Amino acid sequence: MKRKIVLIDKDKCIGCGLCARA
Repeated sequence: MKRKIVLIDKDKCIGCGLCARA
């Protein structure tokens, strides 16, 4: 589950749409 890294490392946010930072 590498996509969960987006929730942990916000610096790697790619706008996956799982959170408000989509």
